[in-house]
Amino acid sequence: MLRVGAIILTFWAGVRLLLALGILAMLLVFSKNAPVLVVLYGDIQGSGVDPRALATINALAVLCNAAIAAMCLLSLTVIWCALMRRVAWAVWSLAACVFFLQGASFFSDALLHDPDLLGNAAASSIPVVGIIFAAVGVSRRSTAKA
Repeated sequence: MLRVGAIILTFWAGVRLLLALGILAMLLVFSKNAPVLVVLYGDIQGSGVDPRALATINALAVLCNAAIAAMCLLSLTVIWCALMRRVAWAVWSLAACVFFLQGASFFSDALLHDPDLLGNAAASSIPVVGIIFAAVGVSRRSTAKA
């Protein structure tokens, strides 16, 4: 169960990491605007948006995606260095970070007046299943020792 949970969590963190790095590359390397402009204005050009507001949106997108990438890298490290050794704190720290990040996804969509409840629920179900499998795997081992 623990290995299945670790694989599911690795998949989730890997996809989030690639997405965040892709957005960072789009913003920093290719000088494109934040993808949220498609949600807000229907195009990524940001035409008609005050240049200061556009710069603010892009700066926040860089900061947010860098934080997501860092959290995913740290999650992958915790998964494969601590969780696989059946360290209980790894499950709870991963759960706290994952649920905080997924909760923020729900709230950010609500702030944009584009609540994608079905998409967020589907995306949230992947790490929830991974955490459950990991928790069961860690608890089975600890109860077997006792």
